[in-house]
Parts: sequence; structure tokens; C-alpha cells
Amino acid sequence: MRFSATKKPGVPSKDQGLKVGDILDVYSKGKSVKNPQTGMDIVLPGKKIGQLKVESFTGEPSNEVALAGAVSGEIPRADDAAVYSGFYLEESK
Repeated sequence: MRFSATKKPGVPSKDQGLKVGDILDVYSKGKSVKNPQTGMDIVLPGKKIGQLKVESFTGEPSNEVALAGAVSGEIPRADDAAVYSGFYLEESK
């Protein structure tokens, strides 16, 4: 997610199959742990913290983003886009 000038989280574009009205689930990223059998780092599933609804799109086709508003949950708001690096989106089923 990134923070837009309108203070709504921005999400991927129409090129990725989104349309106005789509609902997206917002998850916090899961904890990274080491697999005791393989020694490889794995990321545990995140926790669903809310939902966004796609309201519109902005930008040129090469850098277009969707603007989405919160539908539910405790989605943080911040002027620093880095705050959103701890979250990911999935299309709601």
C-alpha cells in the first residue's frame, strides 16, 4: 500500500484486474521464523486487520494506482508510506 495525496491507501491498478467497487482484505505481515527442519526462513501467515473498497484510479497507465477507502478494521493512517510496508492485500473472497 502507499499513501496518496487524498490520505487514502493506494493499491494496485486496473492492469492487475481491479475495478471500482472491489473489496480487498488487508493483512499485517506475518512473523519470519527459521524452519527447524530445513534451516530456511519462512514467513508465517499474517493477521487480517480490515478491508478496503476500491473507489477510483489515478495516474497514467504506466504508474496507475487505485484509491481505496477503509470499509472495516483498524487500518493505520500515516504521512510516511513506509508504515504500509508491514501490510499486504488480497482480493476478498
